[in-house]
Amino acid sequence: SWIPLWFGHQDHPEEENPVFGTARVLKSLEELGWADTPAAVRGYRWLESVQQPDGGWSGGAASTASDPPVRSPSSVEETALAVEALLGSPRSVLSDRAIARGLEWLVEAVEADSHRENAPIGFYFAKLWYHERLYPLVFGLAALGQAVRQLTPQTTHFPTELTISAADHDAANN
Repeated sequence: SWIPLWFGHQDHPEEENPVFGTARVLKSLEELGWADTPAAVRGYRWLESVQQPDGGWSGGAASTASDPPVRSPSSVEETALAVEALLGSPRSVLSDRAIARGLEWLVEAVEADSHRENAPIGFYFAKLWYHERLYPLVFGLAALGQAVRQLTPQTTHFPTELTISAADHDAANN
């Protein structure tokens, strides 16, 4: 995993956010064409290994002080970042199950309007925890947009002319 300089998580023992950092590094490696390098492959596998039982991701860590371990709740922010990163992985690296479970969690969160609730995130070295209302919207949209582009069959047929009936023309002008 990779630890970001700026973004931490208040529920992580070291107040770091390796899910955030790893997802961002993997997305950058994908854009550079390096998604199949050994470091990237280890990163994809690590990200898959920390997926929560509910299908989402959290920047916090599970507390092993109790049985079963108490986990920090999955968030739209971390789940969206993880899903977007995993969508860029070579399909031979991990199973599609992790992506499918993450997308399912994310879609359910959007349908439940949870994408309007933000999780604490912040400058971990200064312990300035804050809630950024746009992060779940922006990160969620990026992940779902990437999923649609990759997983929806594309049409190669485009109409060469647009036919508008007289009734449509009249309705549009009234």
